[in-house]
Amino acid sequence: LVLILAVVLTYRFCDAIWGTFAYPFYLGELEYTNDDVAFASKFFGVGAIIAGLALGGLMLTTIGRMATLLIGGILAALTNLLYADMAIGGANMQAFSDAIGFTYLIEQVPGIGDADLAKLTITIGFENLAIGVAGAAYIAWLSSIVSKKFSAVQYALLSSLTLLVGTLGRGALGEMIEVKGYHYVFIFTALIGIVAVVLCVLEWIRETRAGAKSGVAQPDPQIAAE
Repeated sequence: LVLILAVVLTYRFCDAIWGTFAYPFYLGELEYTNDDVAFASKFFGVGAIIAGLALGGLMLTTIGRMATLLIGGILAALTNLLYADMAIGGANMQAFSDAIGFTYLIEQVPGIGDADLAKLTITIGFENLAIGVAGAAYIAWLSSIVSKKFSAVQYALLSSLTLLVGTLGRGALGEMIEVKGYHYVFIFTALIGIVAVVLCVLEWIRETRAGAKSGVAQPDPQIAAE
């Protein structure tokens, strides 16, 4: 039970706590315009989330629930490092965007398309793709651990706990940003994400052992699909 609660409290930490500070970061720290942010997050970003959910669903049916949960956690942590790069100028994200031709595509957008917009868009795109994969995996995992008899109540409680750490930690994170800066905070949240990844590995081991002891395989979307 303790391990399950630990996963619940940490798995969505990276994106749950970050959301409040996204626009101050984009508009204030990086000095993008409202049009830039709207294009990157509301237009391109929404498509990336949908793609991430679709990819997460595909992964659930091919490699299984726990493997997808683990990969989703890794991706969520790594995207914080992309923002850490953006906080110090985004040279790596710019180089990557240029190398794959993404910068050229964004430069074709009338009125606002340029290299700076390209590196913001591709960073948000990767983050939202990771959110989609992690979200699909997390919902599947939560659904698998709740009791069928009390599934609605337990699912609602666990879903609420998911946002608890993010909600309670925003004040401290805001102070950390003021003192240390965004770059430091993104490194810190990435490390918290790695903690969640380790907990996912331990939960995977626990489920495997529990299934071996009971002699009954744990339910998994991959098995169901077969």
